[in-house]
Amino acid sequence: MFDTLDFPFEEVVCLGMSDSSTFPEVDIFIPAICQLLEGKKLSEIGEEYTIKHNITSNHTYNGKQIIAGISHIDTYGNIILNISHDYFEAKRNHRRFVISVISSRYTVNKISKHFQDVNSNEIFALFNHLGLLEIGMKYFNMSELLNISKEDNVLIRFLD
Repeated sequence: MFDTLDFPFEEVVCLGMSDSSTFPEVDIFIPAICQLLEGKKLSEIGEEYTIKHNITSNHTYNGKQIIAGISHIDTYGNIILNISHDYFEAKRNHRRFVISVISSRYTVNKISKHFQDVNSNEIFALFNHLGLLEIGMKYFNMSELLNISKEDNVLIRFLD
């Protein structure tokens, strides 16, 4: 996921992920922040992580649709595409759209602004905090439920 970032980081570490962690924000980040506040160096609380700067485009566009590869699947089973908001809107060009995941059975035709805007059990699409298109199913691990892997594609059709 960090391959798509373009920030001038001084240091990046990988904080361990526990299989029993329900809320990594609490179980991992809070203790790390406490250790930093206690004066520990970042290198003392995590393993060094090298960010790759070779951003690859894993999608194609033919004027009517984008076929996008999945860049990342997060711990909640949401899928993240390497499709930025600006790229999406430029290709959309004010047209309606349908995003299909795995098949035309699992679709979404609107972009939500916030996770809270989505009804229970509904497939949603939104631009996450990195500005990338994220698709998921509220209260479900969509990748497990639909057997989605990073080798799968998502189809974004633009309707005239």
